[in-house]
Amino acid sequence: MALFAIVIALLLEQIRPLGAQSLAARQLRVWTRQTAANTDAGTALHGWLAWSLAVVLPAVLAAAIHLLALWAGGWLLALAWNVVVLYLTLGFRQFSHHFTTIRDALEAGDDERARQLLARWQGGDTSRLGRGDVLRQVIETSVLAAHRHVFGVLACYGAL
Repeated sequence: MALFAIVIALLLEQIRPLGAQSLAARQLRVWTRQTAANTDAGTALHGWLAWSLAVVLPAVLAAAIHLLALWAGGWLLALAWNVVVLYLTLGFRQFSHHFTTIRDALEAGDDERARQLLARWQGGDTSRLGRGDVLRQVIETSVLAAHRHVFGVLACYGAL
């Protein structure tokens, strides 16, 4: 069932991608910021409390809903819940279009456009970067984004 949920969620995300500014992403940012602001007072214990409320509580809630869906509606309802959770949390398309447009600019020999696109993506000054540095930063940022938005989500999903 997990493999089917992953495949369906990835297909849905390719058809209708959720961006970083989607309602779900905005609500998650609000939740984590409010949790940190209201619980993290600077000590290690408060940091663990903030992390537990921001991460563990939603994970336990999602697992409980999965078990309830499995018990009340069967495997098909549980599969649908898994697809919803994965669709909302997987973010392959949140970064892949940045990578693709920069790669296309580099392939076309338009280094200036590639630097501008990289600056827009990362929010920094890239005017002094050479072609190799632009390529290095694009690869580093893409790998980091893939780990955050794809591999990390799949690892956590598999662990649960």
